[in-house]
Amino acid sequence: MITSKPVYGAIDIGTNAARLLIGQVVRYDDLIKINKLTLTRVPLRLGDDVYQKGFITPGKIEMMKEGMKAFHHLMNAYNVRDYEAFATSAMREAKNREEVISIVRDHSNIDISVISGKKEASIFFSEYFMQWIDDDKNYLLIDVGGGSTEITVLKGLKKVHSRSFKLGTVRLLNNKNVSPTWKQIKSWIEEIRKEVPLHKAMGTGGNINSLFKLCQVINGNEVSLSQLEHITNMLDKMTFEEKMIKLSMRPDRADVITLASQIFINTMIYAKLNMIIVPKLGLADGMIYEMHKRHTGSLKQNRCA
Repeated sequence: MITSKPVYGAIDIGTNAARLLIGQVVRYDDLIKINKLTLTRVPLRLGDDVYQKGFITPGKIEMMKEGMKAFHHLMNAYNVRDYEAFATSAMREAKNREEVISIVRDHSNIDISVISGKKEASIFFSEYFMQWIDDDKNYLLIDVGGGSTEITVLKGLKKVHSRSFKLGTVRLLNNKNVSPTWKQIKSWIEEIRKEVPLHKAMGTGGNINSLFKLCQVINGNEVSLSQLEHITNMLDKMTFEEKMIKLSMRPDRADVITLASQIFINTMIYAKLNMIIVPKLGLADGMIYEMHKRHTGSLKQNRCA
């Protein structure tokens, strides 16, 4: 099951779910690949607490405790060399985040770090991600999460602009007033376009991966704006139950996927872009690559022991 290459664990605690990716870094010709040994997901939906109450409730803390404990056992089973556990938007805004981190650490031996949007972006834009970029094109990267949307402008291989907006699927689901945020995104992109001619959008996150699958793209990794609009119209006509039964969606995907699609669509319209690339990469991929770089040539102790 596991080769002699070092194995790493990446825990990404988002607004909608917590994910554990266990994998290895391998090189194939000139490409770097993450060999994904397992991907486990727990639908925590921390945003339901944070965006309604401002803090994480005891029930969600209990879910986190048990979820992280299970992650710890799974990493031990795979004999991971090292792990990192990063929490993003919802935990950043939770008033009791330090208390939650302490409780979870004591119960599961998982040490969680709450990272900034800037840190999140720096992990994502590693050598691993940049190998998929054409250096003669300019990209608008749209990363839609449960609590926020990170938009980054790449001029070739160089990141020239980046901004985090409080506009996410779970935040929208909780009826937060985001009209001012839509205006901020539109205005920001209009200013960017005066400086940088944009060629293509690039989308990341679980929702765009699901939308890409629904578009039934046979070859390549691109989806058109019209395809996204068509799929969104189809989803809008389906009930919550129909999405789960007919499309085999998880409940916590079925209730937010059209909200996510609308964020991608509106952002593409603001940027006047008709195509979006879906590389199917995420924060956890970047975390594993960064751990691999840090440990190359070193013999640090297994932190999961």
